[in-house]
Amino acid sequence: MRHFIIFLFLLLPEFLLSQDDMSLFNNQIVLNEGIYTSLSEVLNNSPKYYDCQFEAKVDFWFGNTSIYYTDKSGTRHELNDTILLVVENGNKYVKYKKGFCKLIKVGAISTFMIDHTIKYSNGYQNTLTTLLFWDIQTGVMDILNVKNMDEILKRDSYIYSIYSGVPDSKKKKTLYSYVLQYNSRNPIYIRTD
Repeated sequence: MRHFIIFLFLLLPEFLLSQDDMSLFNNQIVLNEGIYTSLSEVLNNSPKYYDCQFEAKVDFWFGNTSIYYTDKSGTRHELNDTILLVVENGNKYVKYKKGFCKLIKVGAISTFMIDHTIKYSNGYQNTLTTLLFWDIQTGVMDILNVKNMDEILKRDSYIYSIYSGVPDSKKKKTLYSYVLQYNSRNPIYIRTD
């Protein structure tokens, strides 16, 4: 049996090399600069629009967002493609609805925040911050709450066995700790160059 394993390593050396080309998808990962349009591009660390400058302009009157990129030659192009993630100056921004949000925690369940400003008729305004998640396995982005995380945490039977035994009021307070546990127990690896 030992000779068979040695034979396989000699026959398939790329197996050994390919493991070195993978890195843990976490806050320390350095992704290639550019615009990623799909989850497979993120996992392969290969943006469709690479080595370019990204620009988003919001129309003052109508709120429409126009997206542009400038290529290596300095030519500015309007981007009419889907956008999942933008990496610029080492920062990772996920596209959520009409805006771009900086990822706070990067992992199997990545997190980011959005602000909602509510303006009242008396001139008073209130800004609420909401924590959202991006499930790398499914690509789903939504509000981080007990209902949404229930299905995701079911994928890890150990974490879910602990999580399901906790009362709902305590789940709300400790939900982020379960996200961190899930990320450490279910690592995602991506290609690096």
